[in-house]
Amino acid sequence: MKPEILIVEDDLIIGQAVARDLEAHGYTVAAICESGEDALLVIEKNLPDLVLMDIKLQGKLDGIQVTERILKKYRVPIIYLTDMQDSITLNKARQSKPANYLIKPFQTHQLLIAVDLAIFNGASTVTGERFGFFKEGTELIKIVYDDILYLKAEGSYCDVVTTQKSFTLTMPMNKMLQRIPYPDLIRVSRSYSVNKNHVERIMGKLITIRGVKIAVGETYSDVIRENFNVI
Repeated sequence: MKPEILIVEDDLIIGQAVARDLEAHGYTVAAICESGEDALLVIEKNLPDLVLMDIKLQGKLDGIQVTERILKKYRVPIIYLTDMQDSITLNKARQSKPANYLIKPFQTHQLLIAVDLAIFNGASTVTGERFGFFKEGTELIKIVYDDILYLKAEGSYCDVVTTQKSFTLTMPMNKMLQRIPYPDLIRVSRSYSVNKNHVERIMGKLITIRGVKIAVGETYSDVIRENFNVI
């Protein structure tokens, strides 16, 4: 599946040029939004893999304000696009913890490098809300992120196993991880992500949580060294 990128840019000509460059190099452009308000509506319906955010936008919200709202709810990398180079604006932008920022005018290769790195490095690890509401049928259920034990991917579905109960959501693993702003939930294989705070035992590449043994995938071999304090 091609990574989806949302472009938030008040200059439609620039937005369309960026979209052409991205699509020519294998990315999918989810939408081009000229205002932050429109971007928030798009993200609520379909969370992209990356957001390119102009700082100066139409409407009441600037790009920094929109970014802060997004990162409060989701883990998604955001790259600022700006022609403002004053230190006050750039310092304010840095405080919102974007994945990167590009100063206009930028070249296509600069854009592609920034996008590739942001997507490769994954979602932002900004810690936002400590709980969320998950839809199960027609009901919204409150889940405290600390209570999640692990996630198990089943194709386009994801099993959420908590200390209280388990349920299944119609959402693939990568989207689930983006929607949960909880950095202690780490992916250990294509099928599993675990809450490292609930890990009871590690034997080689086998993690145990409440008696459930979860194997660490070959391509995730560094996850134990990077996320656990081995004394």
